[in-house]
Amino acid sequence: MSGSVETSTLRETEIAAAREEDLAVLSNVERRAATMFPPGTLPDGVEGDVLPVAVTREAVAEGRLFVARRVKSAQVVGFVLVAEADGHGHLDEIDVDPDWGRRGIGRRLVERACLWAESKGYSQISLSTFRDIPWNAPFYARLNFVETAPSDLGRDVAKRRAQEEREGFDMSRRCLMVRLIEGD
Repeated sequence: MSGSVETSTLRETEIAAAREEDLAVLSNVERRAATMFPPGTLPDGVEGDVLPVAVTREAVAEGRLFVARRVKSAQVVGFVLVAEADGHGHLDEIDVDPDWGRRGIGRRLVERACLWAESKGYSQISLSTFRDIPWNAPFYARLNFVETAPSDLGRDVAKRRAQEEREGFDMSRRCLMVRLIEGD
């Protein structure tokens, strides 16, 4: 990515707490982001799935949903949803509209998720992702996430992984990753 493209995007977009009026467009961002996965990667039925409005509304109220928003138009082009899991932060979902990909927005959303975890006093943040897709595990590794064994995390993360398996994800392609949070 050229530095000038990212610098331009930094001025064009802001990362902020989601607002109620942002919720209506999140499903569109989610669906568009899902089109980037190679055919057969996402289980049948999951491709078109989006976060329930009740989940995103609760996350807004609790301050756990952040969006990448165009400064001039307020158009939402990405988001990250975080939660607590086993006494640490967990990145539940991140999506960036493909038209806005490769501009540093995903990285900025991940950093915002880490700031949220730090603000809550958590010592780490975890996530579950595809091991072999470039904008999944390799991307997170560049942001200081390391792969960890499921047994290293707790019951909440185990429940999330079991849900992924029930939904039909190929768990041999999935991995858990953790980033330590460096507090002051």
